[in-house]
Amino acid sequence: MASSNERITNRRLLIFLAFMLVLSYAMPTLFGLKPPRLTPKDAMTPLQLKELEAKELRDEITKLEDRLAVLTARNQLAEKAQNLAMAKTREAEEAFAAAETDALAANEAFDVADLKEKEAKQALRYARMTEVQARDALREANEKEKVAQRALATARKLQDEANKALANAQNQSKLAATTLEDIRILEEKIAELNADITKKDEGAKREDADDAPQEQASLTRQLPKAGMPVLVFEDGVVPRHNKLKIPSDIDQLTVKERKKEFITLLLPLIIQANDIISDRRTKLQEAIRDGDDEKIAQFAKLYGLANFEGDSTALEDELLSRIAPIPTSLALAQAAVESGWGQSRFAKEGNALFGQWAWRADQGIKPLDASNSRAVIRSFATIYDSVFAYMHNLNTHYAYQDLRTVRAQELEQSDRVSGIKLARYLTAYAELGEKYVYVLQSMILQNRFDIYETYQVAPQS
Repeated sequence: MASSNERITNRRLLIFLAFMLVLSYAMPTLFGLKPPRLTPKDAMTPLQLKELEAKELRDEITKLEDRLAVLTARNQLAEKAQNLAMAKTREAEEAFAAAETDALAANEAFDVADLKEKEAKQALRYARMTEVQARDALREANEKEKVAQRALATARKLQDEANKALANAQNQSKLAATTLEDIRILEEKIAELNADITKKDEGAKREDADDAPQEQASLTRQLPKAGMPVLVFEDGVVPRHNKLKIPSDIDQLTVKERKKEFITLLLPLIIQANDIISDRRTKLQEAIRDGDDEKIAQFAKLYGLANFEGDSTALEDELLSRIAPIPTSLALAQAAVESGWGQSRFAKEGNALFGQWAWRADQGIKPLDASNSRAVIRSFATIYDSVFAYMHNLNTHYAYQDLRTVRAQELEQSDRVSGIKLARYLTAYAELGEKYVYVLQSMILQNRFDIYETYQVAPQS
């Protein structure tokens, strides 16, 4: 509504307009001018004229009041629009301030991301440098292996010479043993020769066990006899489960209960992981048959062969040697050995069942006696992740090339490979070397893990 001051001002305006209207009719009469031409009004009496003028004046006032009301309404609308505009302006200012804050946060996030990218590049450079060092170490190991082979050949020659000397000494002892003293001296010399031969033979065995089939046969003869299966599943079908971690109370079970719990937990996961690898192998074989280079390139990238130097046939052969299952018995044995049947701290805290190493603190758990300050035991979100990562490690790392080569040769003859046989090529997996192979083979035999090679996982319900 209009204020009292506005009504007074409007009223004065109307009076002024009425005065000017009266004055416009009165001026000609005052100055002797000819009054304006009026039509019917000329016949009206002065009173009628005044009434008419008053009516016209009232009509004019009514129009002016209507106009004033319209202007007042517009003014009110303008005030509301102004208030709304001011509110929108404030909202815009607040939104702008929030946008500035978000922009600052985005800049900070970008700086953090940039820093992490630099750290990642630095880590990549370090990893490449470490790979080069590892390759140099492998070449050095190969050279040492050749030296060991030569040393073994030399030791064998010495053994032959010693055997000849021993035979000669024995012959001479028979011919020249005229007194007991002579016989005693001769026997001491023979014992010394035997000790020297034994020492040289054992040294040669330690330097290169792989190149001496008789030594490997000796190791095989020392393996324990096959035991009884810990757990047998009806019809060879293993139940599925959705467990993600090792039970926290597994170390409180008896040995027999612990083994059963561990096998029930790990066996279906190992079979499932091998099923995925077998499916990949089938798809790779189809891609090779169909000449699908794009699919082959995807597998090459996944299995560390993106920069493979060689023709397409060599790449396909290398991929086939890498994309193949790990014997169930071998995987189960390594899991049991490396995790102590699930009792290790790494298995409980980080689902680390196979003792795989990592080189960043945030990737795993720090061992108490690690020789490298940066080394950690790699941890996983689930025990299945640990199983699959272990299989991918054996299928890609250069240290297990011999294992993959022998497996490929075996798969050309049969659809399955012996876990005990492949265990021979895992001397590089642990510092125990040949002793580690013996431990794995004994684990498979004593617990009859070999029976699980043909087992299947129950279908999903």
